[in-house]
Amino acid sequence: MIRVSTIWLATHVRIMLLRSPVTFMIRSRRTRPVIRPFDRAPTDQRDRVAPDPAGQPNRLVVLMHVYYQDALPRLIELLHAIPARFDLVITNSSGAPLLLPDDLPGELDDLRILDVRNHGRDIWPMVQVINDGLIDKHDLVLKVHTKRSAWRDRHSLAGTGAEWNEQLLEATLGGPGRISTILDVFARDPSLGLVTAPGCVLGPERWGQNHWATRILLRRMGLPMRTYRLRFPSGSIYWARASILRKLGQATLEECDFEAEAGQVDGTTAHAIERGIGYLCIDAGLRMATTDELSAAWIP
Repeated sequence: MIRVSTIWLATHVRIMLLRSPVTFMIRSRRTRPVIRPFDRAPTDQRDRVAPDPAGQPNRLVVLMHVYYQDALPRLIELLHAIPARFDLVITNSSGAPLLLPDDLPGELDDLRILDVRNHGRDIWPMVQVINDGLIDKHDLVLKVHTKRSAWRDRHSLAGTGAEWNEQLLEATLGGPGRISTILDVFARDPSLGLVTAPGCVLGPERWGQNHWATRILLRRMGLPMRTYRLRFPSGSIYWARASILRKLGQATLEECDFEAEAGQVDGTTAHAIERGIGYLCIDAGLRMATTDELSAAWIP
């Protein structure tokens, strides 16, 4: 009995050392890659829309990640429904210069296009934006991306990846009335931290192989992981208070913290961050809601 306990203890100590944030950070420093700086984006794209001359920070910023350029016009079209001034930060991992339509939303104040490597899907580019302080002066974030989730076509889930993406976008950007109401609820309800599409706030049963990676992520931010807080917004398309996302900067994540793309459907750093965002929201005393959970009188 003592022998079994000793073996069990030795095995788990070894696992903890291998997955420890300290060990991970030491390894990261040894293999730190050269990260492509943001200022390599073409000047004519970065300055396409001038900042507010008064220098006042906007309340809302849209973080858009583009890998499939053919999906970009649809995203820009949906942004026309935003009935408030906003800034737009686009991370482009398509490998080609981004071609924007001429009819940009009239409410758009500042536009930045950041060419990034195709690494860490839409999550590492978002973390780079956060690390660079580009959402420091904002209150709300709308996060969207050209999601296709080809893996859904191989699983017994309703709808293809493209159909799921359209459902997410329609639920979160379904016209000026819906968006106005979401913005108004955020303004009136300080307990609201994040709003996403119906059916996309998931519990512990959908954490899969991500417990260890999420635990390490939270530990790097000085937070213990408590099982009763394991809820998260799946799909990575949502409205959120910027204060929640800014907390990711405390993890000091780098490119080497993200695995090379191999079609993974679970267990990566990107999946851990997706779940960690829900945890950070709840840890801050804020709640997550889906658009159908908000009052029918608020959402037209």
